[in-house]
Amino acid sequence: LSRVTFILPKKSSGLFITTILKQQLSHTTFLPRILSIEEFAKEISGFEILDNIGLIFEFYRVYQANTQKGATDTFENFSKWASILLQDFNDLDSNLFDTPSILAYLSDTKRIEQWQPGEEKGSPMIDNYLSFFDKIITYHAQFKSHLKKQQTGYQGLVYREAAETIAEFSKRHRDQKFIFAA
Repeated sequence: LSRVTFILPKKSSGLFITTILKQQLSHTTFLPRILSIEEFAKEISGFEILDNIGLIFEFYRVYQANTQKGATDTFENFSKWASILLQDFNDLDSNLFDTPSILAYLSDTKRIEQWQPGEEKGSPMIDNYLSFFDKIITYHAQFKSHLKKQQTGYQGLVYREAAETIAEFSKRHRDQKFIFAA
């Protein structure tokens, strides 16, 4: 059992498995490791998951570095919309979507929504709005790169990293058994 790891949706489910194993075993032994799926993804990827506040601060650094001086929002204004955008990044990466393509599609959609036949140029407010959607692709790429250098991330990024490195992880852990239970 020492080379067995149970992976469960939540760590708290491990109590049930531990109780059953104790009832079934007649001798003293080491129990298997019990991990939540999130802990397992962190182990595979080698990344830690930052809390929302930490993510907002890290994202603000990336935002400032990739936004023209004088055009950045205050931290207070930034934090109002950034948490929504971070959730979108999380959803896209959790589902292993082609994030740059989806964000480019979103930008193009916003541009079409604002298009007015016969008008060559929109108002400055519309131009800023469209410019923001164009920059989301850069923000995502730079934020992802920034977090990867620190081996941290949001849940979706950690799951994506785990999915991308599972083959290497499997080779290093051939002698172990992983049991997924729900």
